[in-house]
Amino acid sequence: MARTILIVDDDREVQRYLSDSLEAQGWRVICEKDGDWALKTFQSREIDAVILDILIPVINGFQVAETIRKGPRGEKVGILMLTGIYRGASHRAEAIRRYGLLDYLDKPVEAGRVVGLLHDHFARLPAPAAAPAPSPPAPAAKPRSDSRFADAAQRREKREVEKAAQELGDDETTLRGNLKRVSFPRLLHQLYQRRATGALFLLREKIKKIVYFKDGHPTYIKSNLLSECLGRVLVRERMITTQECDESLQKMKAAKRQQGTVLIEMGVISPHNLKYALELQLQIKLYDIFTWTEGEYQFKDDTKLQGEVIALDLPNGAIILEGIRRAYDGTRLASALAPAMSSYLVPATDAALRFQEMPLEEEERAFLESIDGTRTLKEHLATAVMGELRAQILLFAFVCSGVVEPGETPLREPRVIAPLPARAPDAAPPADGPPRRPSQSELGLSPVTRGRGAEVPGRERLAANLLSLRQQDHFQTLGLLRTAGEAEIERAYEERARDYHPDRFRHRSEDTRVIAGEIFARLGEAYRVLGDPQSRREYADRLARGEGGAPPMEAAGRALAADKHFRSGEDLLRQRRFTEAAASFRKACELIPDAGEYHAFLGWALFQSNPHHPLLQQQAQEELRRGIELNPRADRTHLFLGYFLNQMGKLTPAEHEFELAIQCNPDCGEALRELRLINSRRTAQGLAPESRKS
Repeated sequence: MARTILIVDDDREVQRYLSDSLEAQGWRVICEKDGDWALKTFQSREIDAVILDILIPVINGFQVAETIRKGPRGEKVGILMLTGIYRGASHRAEAIRRYGLLDYLDKPVEAGRVVGLLHDHFARLPAPAAAPAPSPPAPAAKPRSDSRFADAAQRREKREVEKAAQELGDDETTLRGNLKRVSFPRLLHQLYQRRATGALFLLREKIKKIVYFKDGHPTYIKSNLLSECLGRVLVRERMITTQECDESLQKMKAAKRQQGTVLIEMGVISPHNLKYALELQLQIKLYDIFTWTEGEYQFKDDTKLQGEVIALDLPNGAIILEGIRRAYDGTRLASALAPAMSSYLVPATDAALRFQEMPLEEEERAFLESIDGTRTLKEHLATAVMGELRAQILLFAFVCSGVVEPGETPLREPRVIAPLPARAPDAAPPADGPPRRPSQSELGLSPVTRGRGAEVPGRERLAANLLSLRQQDHFQTLGLLRTAGEAEIERAYEERARDYHPDRFRHRSEDTRVIAGEIFARLGEAYRVLGDPQSRREYADRLARGEGGAPPMEAAGRALAADKHFRSGEDLLRQRRFTEAAASFRKACELIPDAGEYHAFLGWALFQSNPHHPLLQQQAQEELRRGIELNPRADRTHLFLGYFLNQMGKLTPAEHEFELAIQCNPDCGEALRELRLINSRRTAQGLAPESRKS
């Protein structure tokens, strides 16, 4: 029987990095994000070793280690601690002594070191008991299909996909074709360029799928394959056992609840891992299409997806790269690249294409940055320092996503981004080089927050940045002195354009996307003007005459005003001044009618202002449901509707909304608490699952 290792870390990348190395040793890996679920998992599973980060939510790593050691099952289990803050010999020695650790390692940790420590630990333990040999199957036994794991939701989805396929029309204006002529990666890029919103219907033999798009990004996938159900994903990823899946299916059928919630209550999966599995299920459905070499497709504009709270959280460029990595071998890549072998590869001039989010390793990014318009695709393949297959994958992904463009002739001058010289901030510029970029204090302003890979700024910080930008000229917008050289202009624009690229805000609310969109547009306008010597001279002359200010954009102006009213409403809500709060939220809704969060808060404030008033009850419910319709992926919208339905005595619909709130945000403690209270109330009243009524 294989050893089982529990990884407890709230960083999914660390989980993946360690899991890949440990599973390569033949060990089973279970991952948890917080200390509470780590202890539940430890108690319910046979765990041989624990890899434990110190700073984890709910219960920290020290507390988890102490609790494990106190129990009879935790005396001999190996515990390995990781830390990013408590460093030093004294911390290490004390932790190893107090908790009996295998070791106490600083982050970033080397997987090889972890594997070695675990091998040494397991070598000192008795060999695990061998699993009993399975009985030979009876001659007439029939293999059990993966569809046995399918729950009611997947079967319902199959019926919906089959019905939608039958209703497809022959509208000649609709995008349609065959994947034999337009590969799926190129089709994804076409829809991205159109910023398409709607549904892509795909058919290959008996397999049917629907991919929903919003502003050019795939957001959700439905399939008629029962083998792509949640239960199968959970079992395949070894997040639950086959027996646990079967038990959950029986319980959800009896209780008429979602399988994920039943699994959480069974204590076999945490809310975070459930959300991860639901997202993984969507990825499996989507990446399967990359394997299709033919199949009919048809796109219908404005086909809306109703009520799904889990969405693909991947930008288009990242999806194309990962799909090609998974589905294309050398033969298929060579065939796909053959027509463009003699073409010169040029970085896209359109910033919206050039700066798409695409996760690349350092070597891969250097490869991308070497593409300057002077060499052919064949020459790039011949000179790539990485393996041929890896270079083929990258080049095909770059071309399919539009990050680079094939051209018939080379550029006269390489299109490159020159790096800024590295020096201390206060060092004087060299006589033969461009001047250093001014500091924030030198410019006398608070420029746009930057930092590639940093957390995407929220609405409040975006609003502050935009208000600051509206007071700035183009030089200040890019954080430059007026003597800046071309290389500095290019670099400054690249850094900011990446940070405010529309891809980064694809899942944010309508008002947030509008504000970020204006910032991106202003950066682009500043680059367009300053990047051309003639337009730069004309602009500098206008500045000298006291002209050159950019007029505010109307849409973003409304978004800023709406944000102000919304934040005022939040303050009033905290003060329990519900009527005034509702008035503020209503003003925000009037300015940005498609912001679901605004409608949800308006509905909740209306209800709280007079919970027993029939008219306000009706208005509140309408606003709450409108909020969910506009933004089904915000936990607060479901939480507020759950509160409302619960207070109206509608326990089953309320329970459903709390379940959805947890899917949106596994850290939504309020929803978890409400589910426990509802379950306790039913138990106290002796209500059987079959007696539940909405």
